[in-house]
Amino acid sequence: MSRILATSALAVALAAPPARASLPTLAQSEPPGGSLILHPFAGAFVPVGAQRQLLETALIVGLEWSWRITSGVAITGRLGWSPTRDLLVAGNPALDAFHYDIGGEARGEGWMEGEGWEITPFAGLGGGARTYVYRALAFRATTNLAAYGAAGADIGFGRLGFRIEGRHYFSQLEPLFGPGVHTTRNDLALSAGLWVRS
Repeated sequence: MSRILATSALAVALAAPPARASLPTLAQSEPPGGSLILHPFAGAFVPVGAQRQLLETALIVGLEWSWRITSGVAITGRLGWSPTRDLLVAGNPALDAFHYDIGGEARGEGWMEGEGWEITPFAGLGGGARTYVYRALAFRATTNLAAYGAAGADIGFGRLGFRIEGRHYFSQLEPLFGPGVHTTRNDLALSAGLWVRS
């Protein structure tokens, strides 16, 4: 009987939720709504699938901003540039891809935090457009709509920190020159950057 009672007591103790005082959340240390965060970024623009036959993997650099509505919701915008190449044209001419989009971001509670630092995961959805401009060829600029899904984490140290982010873009690609049909293409944008909290 004593063994049964001891086993039952242990099961109840393991099932009981831990005291909230021992589990501080990042929401308590994050800034209130209305906070603006700027983060320049750099990383890789990686065409995948059929897009790999058209565009070369390239650098991506730019500026991202987040307007924190609450500790768990933000609006995020991004301006980026990638110096890629057109792989379907003889000589693979240089092609500048300009990215601009805006979307919503859901932010979770911190995975880990300590005195003066915090790690916050996030996920987002949004849309915008992308413009392709040949540097040395007399073809018109082409602009296509694009949508994305994003995931990553912010690692903060007071007012400073850095962001690691991955985005999967889907774009309705119009031929860069000449006749043709619109096709759906996808690519990745993998980036990291510093940020400053206002």
